[in-house]
Amino acid sequence: MRMGFIFLIFLNCNVFASTYKDSLYSISVYRVTFENGIRTDSSIYKVINHKQDGVVTEIEYTVDGKIYNQVITRYSGEKLVSESILENGVVRTKRDLLYNSKGQVVEERESYKNKSTALTKYAYRDSNLILTSRYTKSNGKWLLVSKELNFYNNKSKILNEIVMKNDSAITSATFYFYTNQSDEFEILSYDGHGKLVQHSRVFNTPQGKIKKLVYFKGKGISLTDYFEYTPFGAILKSESIDGNNKKISRNEYYYHENGQLRRVEKKTFREEMLRVTEYDERGNKAKEESRLLDEVKERLYFFYSNGASKS
Repeated sequence: MRMGFIFLIFLNCNVFASTYKDSLYSISVYRVTFENGIRTDSSIYKVINHKQDGVVTEIEYTVDGKIYNQVITRYSGEKLVSESILENGVVRTKRDLLYNSKGQVVEERESYKNKSTALTKYAYRDSNLILTSRYTKSNGKWLLVSKELNFYNNKSKILNEIVMKNDSAITSATFYFYTNQSDEFEILSYDGHGKLVQHSRVFNTPQGKIKKLVYFKGKGISLTDYFEYTPFGAILKSESIDGNNKKISRNEYYYHENGQLRRVEKKTFREEMLRVTEYDERGNKAKEESRLLDEVKERLYFFYSNGASKS
């Protein structure tokens, strides 16, 4: 195997990247500094094996040489056939895809540690209608959970989504209405009896991420959600505000150097609580706790320190 060396000088920028390639391997090195008052530096070495009979092996290392992520994808021509995520050299999750003669996905199977967990089947009518059937494994048999009918316009944007339970009654129907702005659309959702259950408007970033989600009730706004992301598209912060412009909640997300979620802080202002969940580098929950917000503690301390009775 040919070896390559990369020397990088990192200046006062946010994202740095460099790649070494030969005929078989590509090695990428990058360092990232996120901006939100919290500094997260991560140097990641990525080795990708491109040419092994349709198999692409991607291994990512930390700077000390530790493998923290390994993905094996298999292709038939340009079509993805399977994707496996390994943990300590053993397949943890796997996704298998089956195509028809037109190159459309007709079946998708998911498994966890070699046990089948989910099955999704797709049926097509021209390019404007897709029937999706979702199954789950129960007592060794596939059980139909729901069916979805999705209608698309000529620009491949979804127009209608109808969900049915067990191939019978309609449980919900959703309609999408697009404005002249490419990053904005409106959603109307109804239950199986035709009652409007949700009316919302979505505003997206140029990268297709939701930056603002507005919920309506009657003629007014009932709730607005705002979202912020890292330069790589991972959620960084979300905030909910009611129709009277009062804060309801705010969530903040922090990450390990390998990109895995490390910590989630959820603040609920009406309950005046902070809920913190921490995860290890593999994504497993490591710690969970709830406590009063710091500003509430300060208010109580001031209240009691000025002679108020605790009883």
